[in-house]
Amino acid sequence: MEPEIIAQRGTFLLLRHDADRGRVLDMRTERLFPPTPLVSVLARGYWEPFDGDKQKVLDALTRSQDQTVEQAGQEHLPIARAVQEA
Repeated sequence: MEPEIIAQRGTFLLLRHDADRGRVLDMRTERLFPPTPLVSVLARGYWEPFDGDKQKVLDALTRSQDQTVEQAGQEHLPIARAVQEA
């Protein structure tokens, strides 16, 4: 099943994980952050519609480093920091 790309902000892409949660993929570092409530991620700054190459996203996902909550620290803070820096 191909991921639904909801939005982008700089090198960050917001992917739908399930009905209420999404995951942020940093295309630059190929880090995939833990599932987080979509409303929380979308509330942290301006997101734009995705207009990139979906195949590049699929390729990055196969190489991505899947961050567990433990690796990323608290679930929402690393994403918030990264997105605010973009």
